[in-house]
Amino acid sequence: MRALLIDAGLETALELRRKKIGFVYNTLHGPWGEDGTVQGMLEMMGIPYTGCGVLTSALAMDKDFSKRIFASRGIPTPPWRTLDRASARRYTPPRFPVVVKPSRQGSALGVSVVKAKARYAPALKAAFALDTAALVESFVPGTEITVAILGGKPLPAIEIVPQNEFYDFESKYKPGMSRHIIPRASTRGCWTGRGQPPAPRSRRWAAKRSPGSTSSSTGAGNRGSLR
Repeated sequence: MRALLIDAGLETALELRRKKIGFVYNTLHGPWGEDGTVQGMLEMMGIPYTGCGVLTSALAMDKDFSKRIFASRGIPTPPWRTLDRASARRYTPPRFPVVVKPSRQGSALGVSVVKAKARYAPALKAAFALDTAALVESFVPGTEITVAILGGKPLPAIEIVPQNEFYDFESKYKPGMSRHIIPRASTRGCWTGRGQPPAPRSRRWAAKRSPGSTSSSTGAGNRGSLR
Protein backbone atom coordinates (compact mmCIF):
# COMPACT_ATOMS: atom_id res chain seq x y z
CA MET A 1 0.00 0.00 0.00
CA ARG A 2 1.26 3.48 -0.92
CA ALA A 3 0.05 6.75 0.62
CA LEU A 4 -0.14 9.96 -1.42
CA LEU A 5 -0.85 13.52 -0.25
CA ILE A 6 -3.40 15.35 -2.38
CA ASP A 7 -4.36 18.99 -1.85
CA ALA A 8 -8.05 19.52 -2.56
CA GLY A 9 -8.94 21.85 -5.40
CA LEU A 10 -11.00 22.19 -8.57
CA GLU A 11 -9.28 19.17 -10.16
CA THR A 12 -9.41 16.84 -7.16
CA ALA A 13 -11.61 14.28 -8.93
CA LEU A 14 -9.29 14.17 -11.94
CA GLU A 15 -6.25 13.80 -9.70
CA LEU A 16 -7.87 10.94 -7.81
CA ARG A 17 -8.52 9.15 -11.11
CA ARG A 18 -5.06 9.85 -12.53
CA LYS A 19 -3.35 8.51 -9.43
CA LYS A 20 -5.76 5.56 -9.19
CA ILE A 21 -6.64 6.26 -5.56
CA GLY A 22 -8.47 3.35 -3.96
CA PHE A 23 -9.14 4.82 -0.51
CA VAL A 24 -9.25 8.37 0.88
CA TYR A 25 -8.20 9.33 4.39
CA ASN A 26 -10.03 12.63 4.67
CA THR A 27 -8.29 15.30 6.78
CA LEU A 28 -10.05 18.31 5.25
CA HIS A 29 -11.63 20.91 7.56
CA GLY A 30 -14.56 23.24 7.07
CA PRO A 31 -16.78 23.74 3.98
CA TRP A 32 -16.29 21.18 1.20
CA GLY A 33 -14.23 18.92 3.47
CA GLU A 34 -16.71 18.38 6.32
CA ASP A 35 -20.10 19.39 4.91
CA GLY A 36 -20.80 16.42 2.65
CA THR A 37 -19.40 17.95 -0.56
CA VAL A 38 -16.23 15.87 -0.85
CA GLN A 39 -18.09 12.91 0.60
CA GLY A 40 -20.68 13.14 -2.21
CA MET A 41 -17.97 13.34 -4.84
CA LEU A 42 -16.27 10.25 -3.44
CA GLU A 43 -19.58 8.39 -3.29
CA MET A 44 -20.19 9.13 -6.98
CA MET A 45 -16.67 7.98 -7.84
CA GLY A 46 -17.07 4.79 -5.84
CA ILE A 47 -14.06 5.54 -3.63
CA PRO A 48 -14.36 4.57 0.07
CA TYR A 49 -13.29 7.17 2.65
CA THR A 50 -12.93 7.80 6.35
CA GLY A 51 -15.44 9.73 8.44
CA CYS A 52 -19.17 10.26 8.22
CA GLY A 53 -21.30 10.00 5.09
CA VAL A 54 -22.96 12.73 3.05
CA LEU A 55 -26.11 13.34 5.09
CA THR A 56 -24.45 13.13 8.51
CA SER A 57 -21.66 15.46 7.39
CA ALA A 58 -24.09 18.01 5.97
CA LEU A 59 -26.30 18.03 9.06
CA ALA A 60 -23.39 18.16 11.51
CA MET A 61 -21.78 21.08 9.68
CA ASP A 62 -24.99 23.12 9.77
CA LYS A 63 -25.32 24.31 13.37
CA ASP A 64 -28.99 25.27 12.97
CA PHE A 65 -29.98 21.80 11.76
CA SER A 66 -27.76 20.16 14.39
CA LYS A 67 -29.43 22.13 17.16
CA ARG A 68 -32.90 21.33 15.81
CA ILE A 69 -32.05 17.64 15.96
CA PHE A 70 -30.64 17.97 19.48
CA ALA A 71 -33.76 19.79 20.65
CA SER A 72 -36.04 17.19 19.06
CA ARG A 73 -34.23 14.42 20.94
CA GLY A 74 -34.21 16.24 24.30
CA ILE A 75 -30.47 16.99 24.22
CA PRO A 76 -29.84 20.35 25.99
CA THR A 77 -28.57 23.13 23.73
CA PRO A 78 -28.46 26.90 24.35
CA PRO A 79 -31.47 28.86 23.00
CA TRP A 80 -30.73 30.21 19.53
CA ARG A 81 -31.99 32.06 16.52
CA THR A 82 -30.69 31.68 12.95
CA LEU A 83 -30.75 34.74 10.72
CA ASP A 84 -30.20 35.65 7.09
CA ARG A 85 -29.10 39.18 6.18
CA ALA A 86 -32.68 40.45 5.85
CA SER A 87 -33.94 39.09 9.17
CA ALA A 88 -30.73 40.20 10.90
CA ARG A 89 -31.62 43.82 10.16
CA ARG A 90 -34.87 43.40 12.10
CA TYR A 91 -33.62 41.38 15.04
CA THR A 92 -31.71 42.35 18.18
CA PRO A 93 -31.21 39.86 21.04
CA PRO A 94 -33.38 40.65 24.07
CA ARG A 95 -30.39 40.26 26.38
CA PHE A 96 -26.63 39.96 26.35
CA PRO A 97 -24.14 38.30 26.31
CA VAL A 98 -24.75 36.17 23.23
CA VAL A 99 -22.56 34.18 20.86
CA VAL A 100 -22.71 35.06 17.16
CA LYS A 101 -21.26 32.65 14.61
CA PRO A 102 -21.61 31.52 10.99
CA SER A 103 -24.07 28.65 10.77
CA ARG A 104 -21.85 26.56 8.48
CA GLN A 105 -18.23 27.07 9.45
CA GLY A 106 -15.73 25.37 11.71
CA SER A 107 -12.59 26.02 13.77
CA ALA A 108 -14.39 28.90 15.53
CA LEU A 109 -13.95 31.09 12.43
CA GLY A 110 -16.22 34.14 12.60
CA VAL A 111 -17.28 33.42 16.19
CA SER A 112 -17.81 36.38 18.53
CA VAL A 113 -18.81 36.59 22.18
CA VAL A 114 -20.96 39.74 22.31
CA LYS A 115 -21.30 41.24 25.76
CA ALA A 116 -22.93 44.55 24.78
CA LYS A 117 -25.35 45.76 22.11
CA ALA A 118 -22.68 48.03 20.58
CA ARG A 119 -20.65 44.96 19.52
CA TYR A 120 -23.59 43.07 18.02
CA ALA A 121 -23.51 44.60 14.51
CA PRO A 122 -19.73 44.01 14.05
CA ALA A 123 -20.19 40.40 15.18
CA LEU A 124 -22.94 39.86 12.60
CA LYS A 125 -20.72 41.36 9.90
CA ALA A 126 -17.93 38.93 10.80
CA ALA A 127 -20.33 35.98 10.66
CA PHE A 128 -21.91 37.00 7.35
CA ALA A 129 -18.46 37.41 5.81
CA LEU A 130 -18.18 33.61 5.99
CA ASP A 131 -21.75 32.40 5.50
CA THR A 132 -25.19 33.49 4.33
CA ALA A 133 -26.68 32.47 7.68
CA ALA A 134 -25.65 33.62 11.15
CA LEU A 135 -26.55 31.88 14.37
CA VAL A 136 -27.19 33.89 17.54
CA GLU A 137 -27.34 31.87 20.74
CA SER A 138 -27.35 32.51 24.46
CA PHE A 139 -23.93 32.64 26.06
CA VAL A 140 -23.38 29.80 28.53
CA PRO A 141 -20.27 30.26 30.71
CA GLY A 142 -18.43 27.19 31.87
CA THR A 143 -15.60 24.76 31.32
CA GLU A 144 -14.65 23.58 27.82
CA ILE A 145 -14.80 19.79 27.77
CA THR A 146 -14.74 17.57 24.70
CA VAL A 147 -15.19 13.82 24.28
CA ALA A 148 -14.20 12.16 21.02
CA ILE A 149 -16.06 9.10 19.73
CA LEU A 150 -13.94 6.43 18.03
CA GLY A 151 -15.54 3.30 16.65
CA GLY A 152 -18.71 4.01 18.60
CA LYS A 153 -16.84 4.22 21.90
CA PRO A 154 -16.13 7.42 23.90
CA LEU A 155 -12.50 8.31 24.57
CA PRO A 156 -11.36 10.00 27.82
CA ALA A 157 -12.72 13.50 28.42
CA ILE A 158 -10.39 16.38 27.65
CA GLU A 159 -10.57 19.72 29.44
CA ILE A 160 -9.40 22.60 27.23
CA VAL A 161 -8.10 25.79 28.85
CA PRO A 162 -7.56 28.52 26.21
CA GLN A 163 -5.34 31.54 26.70
CA ASN A 164 -7.85 33.78 24.91
CA GLU A 165 -11.37 34.61 26.06
CA PHE A 166 -12.68 31.41 24.50
CA TYR A 167 -11.42 28.51 22.38
CA ASP A 168 -11.05 30.54 19.18
CA PHE A 169 -9.07 29.83 16.00
CA GLU A 170 -5.77 31.04 17.49
CA SER A 171 -6.29 28.98 20.64
CA LYS A 172 -7.00 25.89 18.54
CA TYR A 173 -4.01 26.04 16.20
CA LYS A 174 -1.25 28.25 17.61
CA PRO A 175 1.18 26.33 19.85
CA GLY A 176 1.00 27.35 23.49
CA MET A 177 -2.38 29.10 23.22
CA SER A 178 -4.30 26.38 25.07
CA ARG A 179 -3.79 23.57 27.55
CA HIS A 180 -5.37 20.14 27.14
CA ILE A 181 -5.90 18.24 30.39
CA ILE A 182 -6.54 14.48 30.27
CA PRO A 183 -8.42 13.47 32.31
CA ARG A 184 -9.86 16.80 33.39
CA ALA A 185 -8.88 17.57 36.98
CA SER A 186 -12.08 19.19 38.21
CA THR A 187 -15.03 17.15 39.44
CA ARG A 188 -17.57 19.97 39.35
CA GLY A 189 -20.59 17.94 38.33
CA CYS A 190 -18.92 16.46 35.24
CA TRP A 191 -17.44 13.14 34.27
CA THR A 192 -13.74 13.07 35.20
CA GLY A 193 -12.39 10.60 32.69
CA ARG A 194 -12.46 7.62 35.04
CA GLY A 195 -14.48 4.79 33.57
CA GLN A 196 -16.78 5.62 30.66
CA PRO A 197 -19.14 8.58 30.26
CA PRO A 198 -22.84 8.03 29.53
CA ALA A 199 -23.47 6.65 26.06
CA PRO A 200 -23.75 9.56 23.60
CA ARG A 201 -27.07 10.17 21.87
CA SER A 202 -25.38 12.08 19.06
CA ARG A 203 -22.41 11.00 16.96
CA ARG A 204 -21.08 14.54 17.36
CA TRP A 205 -21.78 14.53 21.11
CA ALA A 206 -19.49 16.58 23.31
CA ALA A 207 -19.90 17.54 26.94
CA LYS A 208 -19.32 21.19 26.16
CA ARG A 209 -20.35 24.29 28.01
CA SER A 210 -18.52 27.05 26.24
CA PRO A 211 -19.03 30.10 24.02
CA GLY A 212 -17.17 28.45 21.16
CA SER A 213 -19.20 25.27 21.11
CA THR A 214 -19.26 24.30 17.53
CA SER A 215 -20.23 21.87 17.34
CA SER A 216 -25.03 26.19 14.70
CA SER A 217 -33.77 31.02 7.28
CA THR A 218 -34.91 32.11 10.67
CA GLY A 219 -35.19 30.34 13.96
CA ALA A 220 -38.27 32.05 15.30
CA GLY A 221 -40.26 28.84 15.13
CA ASN A 222 -37.59 26.68 16.77
CA ARG A 223 -38.30 25.10 20.12
CA GLY A 224 -35.04 26.55 21.39
CA SER A 225 -35.62 29.97 19.86
CA LEU A 226 -33.90 32.98 21.38
CA ARG A 227 -36.83 35.41 21.42
